[in-house]
Amino acid sequence: MDTMPIRNFRKGDEVTCAEICRLAIEEEKSVSRQQMDWLIEHENEEKFLDRLKYCDALLVYEEKEKVVGVAGLAHGELKGLYVHPKNQRKGIGSILLKEIESRARKHGWVSLRFDANPRSVPFYEKHGYHSIKEDLIKDTDIKIVWMEKRL
Repeated sequence: MDTMPIRNFRKGDEVTCAEICRLAIEEEKSVSRQQMDWLIEHENEEKFLDRLKYCDALLVYEEKEKVVGVAGLAHGELKGLYVHPKNQRKGIGSILLKEIESRARKHGWVSLRFDANPRSVPFYEKHGYHSIKEDLIKDTDIKIVWMEKRL
C-alpha cells in the first residue's frame, strides 16, 4: 500500500520548497521583474524555516520521495500553496488544499481566507472559494485577490 503523499514539513525541506516557489513564480508571465524579485525574496529558504514558528501546519506533497508541492496554514489563513510547474494540473494542489481545509476544521475554524494571485482565482473558485476584494501587496504594485470559503 502506498504511503500518504502529504507529510509535515521538516528541516531540510526548505531548499526544495523555496525552489518550488521560485519556479512557480517564474511561470507567472504577468509579473514585472521588480515584482518577481520581491516575491522571490519573500519565498526563500529562511522564510520557510521562519514559517515553522507561526504555522499551525506547513505541509509538503511528495511524489516518488521528492517534494513537489507545499502549503501552509496559520490562524485560519492559507499561507501559500505552490506546486512544481512540472507537476501542476495533476491534482496535487487540490489534494494539498483539501488537507489544509481539514486541518483548519480540526482547529475549529469555520472559514479559511487568504490572498491569491489573480491567475489562481479560477482554481480556488472551483474549490468553493469566492473573491472578497482585490488589493495590492503592501508597498508594492503586485495585485492580489482576497479569497474566502466557509468550511
